[in-house]
Amino acid sequence: MNVIILAAGKGTRLYPLTREIPKCLIEIKPNQSLLETQLNAIQQISPTQVILITGYRSFQIENLVKQWIKEEKYPMPIRVEFNPFFEVANNLASLYMGRHYFDEDFIVVDGDDIYHKSVIRELAEIEDDGIWVAASKKQQFEWEEMKLKVENDRVVRISKEIPPEQATAESVGMALFKGKTREKYCRVMHDIMHKPEALQWFWQASIQASIDRGYNVRPYYVPLELWAEMDFHADLQLIKSQLQNYLRSSRVFDNEDNEHL
Repeated sequence: MNVIILAAGKGTRLYPLTREIPKCLIEIKPNQSLLETQLNAIQQISPTQVILITGYRSFQIENLVKQWIKEEKYPMPIRVEFNPFFEVANNLASLYMGRHYFDEDFIVVDGDDIYHKSVIRELAEIEDDGIWVAASKKQQFEWEEMKLKVENDRVVRISKEIPPEQATAESVGMALFKGKTREKYCRVMHDIMHKPEALQWFWQASIQASIDRGYNVRPYYVPLELWAEMDFHADLQLIKSQLQNYLRSSRVFDNEDNEHL
């Protein structure tokens, strides 16, 4: 299984912190960046390889990866794929840059997420065919959030444009592409990237395109307290204050919503 981390964006909403470094290299604790926290969680699933899709200040990530490889810091291969279109395109284009790694089951992760290691471990353990979208149920939603509408345990829509009152869950920014559906998804990505407007789309648009073709897209529910997204300064402060929720080693939830697990 491959893991693809989308880390090409400029993170302008975190200026001035991101004027000199990419968002994924912001330290959330002394001597540990957000990216290192993700890799610490990912290494437990023994992926075939981790692919970092970079853009903004890619050379800094590339230099770190070279150092980690030299130090043998992580047990899995880590590769860097540069997205030269990061200035003018959204992250669907970044995922497209990783299409050569779709030849086996894979997980996609937003590069600005932090999560308890059980989140990605239990997602990776799913055996059933399909696209499995990690998401959290909650009481209220915002327009800006990437939302899911779920009916009969099937994702029928994924978009920021879903009206908050119609949403079922918020996307974690993580999904598993598994089995035959993963193979079909490769064609979906090929087809939608031929549309000029696709350069401005979020990567979840490729999941919606799979839904529109009738493919099996399912929710994988995650307790809200086990993950966070770092978009704004307030998010960073919240992550730092709640860090133990994401880093503690014990399994902290028994999720009844995921009866397939």
